[in-house]
Amino acid sequence: MSTPIEICCLGELLIDFVAATSGQSLADTNSFQKCAGGAPANVAVASARLGLQSALVAKVGADPFGDFLVQTLRSEGISTASIARDSECRTTLAFVSIFDDGERDFVFFRNPGADTRLSVDDLPRDLISTAKVLHFGSLSLTNEPSREATISAVQMAKTAQVTISMDPNFRSSLWPDPEKAKTEVLSLLPSVDLLKVSDEEAILFAGSNDLVKAAEYLRSLGPTLILVTRGGDGAIYHTEKFTGKVPAFQVTASDTTGAGDSFVAGWLTHWLKNTPSPLPNLENLDQTAIEAACRYAHAVAALTVQKSGAIPALPSASDVDNFLQKH
Repeated sequence: MSTPIEICCLGELLIDFVAATSGQSLADTNSFQKCAGGAPANVAVASARLGLQSALVAKVGADPFGDFLVQTLRSEGISTASIARDSECRTTLAFVSIFDDGERDFVFFRNPGADTRLSVDDLPRDLISTAKVLHFGSLSLTNEPSREATISAVQMAKTAQVTISMDPNFRSSLWPDPEKAKTEVLSLLPSVDLLKVSDEEAILFAGSNDLVKAAEYLRSLGPTLILVTRGGDGAIYHTEKFTGKVPAFQVTASDTTGAGDSFVAGWLTHWLKNTPSPLPNLENLDQTAIEAACRYAHAVAALTVQKSGAIPALPSASDVDNFLQKH
């Protein structure tokens, strides 16, 4: 009998070509490192390394890059049964340059990319309906048929009382109209239980520069818990009963790729490992539990940003435990 999946991620699985030299623009960069990437894929791998049983629902091309991505997931112990292959579209590519402060610049090759061709027929209904958490982002909402597939997966999970987690992972180059992104994200919030956003995303989607007010507005649309990450400034959490801030660990970042993904994976992992119920409920969390999960998530992110790439930089559970013992 197979082990039940705890977190099922859905969305883009792609190749990140990360600039080998930091501090240069993409135009000036001559060499790149090939890395497996895509925000939902990062969360799936991060969760697996932290000790969860995770799966990814995605689509890649029937090409060598798709082969590389499938092999990478298998090597991480993630089932590839729900990875569809597209014989007509290539695997999506992203070229990433790293600035001296660890921030990034992206150019996507996706016109269309195989990730946007995930369809309702590709969805593993039993997997989605029996997981403890369904996690997704907004990049699968930019095009059809992946938009319809994403909405259908959320509906399946909601019907089955699966906790639904969303991290928009907004990329302006893939959303020519930011208002369209806002509309798509906000339309799904009534079905979302946990919404993790960056400070910039909170401002964009809530229309307020006050992050606490932005979190209050976003929570009013449906989610039980809002997490607003602010890089080295820590995170804000907000529920109907509680609002607070948890500081980040101060480390020197070499590459922030995957920082937000590792944070949400760390948060979900800590929560699930400390919630024995077969159907965990975010509404039962108190402030102590929320802050403990945030502290763990900050540790995961702190370790991730000290290395290059997303998936190659993700820490193991023992790495995180050792980090927390030292801090």
